[in-house]
Amino acid sequence: IIVDGKIDYVLHKLDAIDEANLGYNYSLVGGPGLHESLEKVTFETIIVAGSDGGSIVKISVKYHTKGD
Repeated sequence: IIVDGKIDYVLHKLDAIDEANLGYNYSLVGGPGLHESLEKVTFETIIVAGSDGGSIVKISVKYHTKGD
């Protein structure tokens, strides 16, 4: 992403893959796009069966601030 003529990005780290439960976890861990007050941001994602035969994606986001 380019913001005001500067390249802005975040580094992603894949933390876990749970094939049995159709889930995965990843974190944003660095880069100029990650706010300076944050140590990291973690995402926990699972896919579950919906009542109509489709799928429901559930995402939990946790913000880890520096100094916590």
